[in-house]
Amino acid sequence: MPRKNYLKREFVDTLQPGDLVFHITDIKRHGPPWHSSRLAHVGIVAKVKMSHQLNEAVIVCHMDDFVTTSEWERGRDYGVAGGEDLYRVDLGVDKEGMDDFIRSKIVDTSMKYVALSSELISLISTHKTVEAVIVESLYWLGAFQIDGHPNHPEHEGLYAFSCATFAYHCYSECVPGVLIDQDSMPIVQRSAVPGKLRRYLPDGPVRIMFPGYLIGAIEADEIPFRPHDWEYWQDHTNLIPAELRAGARR
Repeated sequence: MPRKNYLKREFVDTLQPGDLVFHITDIKRHGPPWHSSRLAHVGIVAKVKMSHQLNEAVIVCHMDDFVTTSEWERGRDYGVAGGEDLYRVDLGVDKEGMDDFIRSKIVDTSMKYVALSSELISLISTHKTVEAVIVESLYWLGAFQIDGHPNHPEHEGLYAFSCATFAYHCYSECVPGVLIDQDSMPIVQRSAVPGKLRRYLPDGPVRIMFPGYLIGAIEADEIPFRPHDWEYWQDHTNLIPAELRAGARR
């Protein structure tokens, strides 16, 4: 299906539950031209409040410190300078041939982790003692896990996702076929990852799933997705159309 580009000042097809949405621009800058954000973020549309045209919002399920839901929208002038929103919809994609049943399964799968997160957060806040190990984040940039977390091996009932691996997992549970050839993803050296994110990595080299890989996989003619130019899909600046793109990334 065609990419839904909300960076343009024109009508765009509406989003639907189960679509993937991407935030790739600097939230505090007006556009166009658009400046890319330091990091890209991806989530799954759980609910469309109205038809998502221009400034209208959607409820998105995504991995932050925990899997959560939040409202993503546009600023009134396509980005409010100094705004407080963390995420907004810049791009949307959906897999060709997805019917309402598959879309519902994707949303149900993602919301299952929202419910689990609510239970975990409630439990953590109730048992904050000196002796307890406080789990402050389940974010993880390495290979995802649905039954534990590498940083908290002593705790059961946890999970380990990045925003991209969470979206990938939910789609993989519901959409036929293997979307991405994870064994072909390039190895990323730990030193190439921003310092504050290294605590979410295993020791040594690692294969990291970038949000752009998901766009490439959804739009690919054949899956699993294994491009010759993985580096292109790593840089989310490339996802901003050239005619709408500001100069250098901040």
